[in-house]
Amino acid sequence: MRDKEKMFRSLRKGSRPVYFQLESTSAKIRAKCFESEINGSTAILRFTLKPVDVNQSQDEKLLHKEATIFASLTDEIIIDGFLAHKKISPNKIVEYKLEILSREKKLTFDVIPKIEILSSVRYLYLNVKNG
Repeated sequence: MRDKEKMFRSLRKGSRPVYFQLESTSAKIRAKCFESEINGSTAILRFTLKPVDVNQSQDEKLLHKEATIFASLTDEIIIDGFLAHKKISPNKIVEYKLEILSREKKLTFDVIPKIEILSSVRYLYLNVKNG
């Protein structure tokens, strides 16, 4: 793969919960349109927030105001799709980004992905650098 090449993969169109650890609280917000993209040496996981109630809408507001420590999700299809997509060129991936479309804005975070298994559930953690 040449540095300027892009590869895009739709991971899941339906909505799933994403967990966020913010500076002062944690939040669970529904998200949809999960996508993975390899752009040169960057692997990107992208989704759109879709709050389903007032509490999630308030949590979404906090996401724009507070520092984000990490985001995590447990959906196997999304995790497997993201990992498979980045395995295409593992030696060339040097950075990871999380892009969240929220309230007509794109929030972008430099992240370090980590997989953990707790009680037989696999979690994808996206730890924010300098979060």
